[in-house]
Amino acid sequence: MPGVNTWVQWQKTTRSWTSPEILRLPFYPRPEFRYARSSYSEDFMIPANSGVALGARFFQSGAGDPNLLFFHGNGEIVADYDDTGRIYRGMGIRRSAFFGSIP
Repeated sequence: MPGVNTWVQWQKTTRSWTSPEILRLPFYPRPEFRYARSSYSEDFMIPANSGVALGARFFQSGAGDPNLLFFHGNGEIVADYDDTGRIYRGMGIRRSAFFGSIP
């Protein structure tokens, strides 16, 4: 009976999407690979509340250039955007990327 087989398969798929191994990815991002930063980027922490801090990376361009403040999420980390930071910097836009940090 094809309907029953499809239902069983759907239940198996649903369980896999709700497993802790899958659920941790969007809410607890992977650790960032640490490497030597360029001379034009700077990492810093911004205190929030209750012992939580937000990490940030600032890509410096010219002193009179505009700033672009970029927030991201969904399991991404700030290092995922290093290439775009360099592109914006080349266009004369200073860019800051913010990401959450576990206390």
